[in-house]
Amino acid sequence: MPSPNELTVLRTAMELGAVHKRIIGRKMGINTEYAGYLLKYLSKKGLLTAISPGRFELTRKGEDTLLYQLHHIKAILTAKAYGTIRQIDSVNKKMGDYENYVKRRTIEKFRNI
Repeated sequence: MPSPNELTVLRTAMELGAVHKRIIGRKMGINTEYAGYLLKYLSKKGLLTAISPGRFELTRKGEDTLLYQLHHIKAILTAKAYGTIRQIDSVNKKMGDYENYVKRRTIEKFRNI
């Protein structure tokens, strides 16, 4: 599983088509040496391919990795949303129960007058 920095490099390569260490360095706010290291590392993993000296583009494996990460993030967000919806439903039920309780108490109070 790629690190957040590696994913940023892959996303940038997807958006721009071809990248080099200066673009990555500027986009991520890192020095060009680290950007160059990331590009070479991702190239060794087969996620990027060199199209000319210092320029890289996304490979099919890199695209698949990004797609997998997006599916993973979607699953996490869906689970969180489902949990939030369940919490909202629980709160709404408790509010309804409380409103019914208050209504019953008010009706009983006026019946006893």
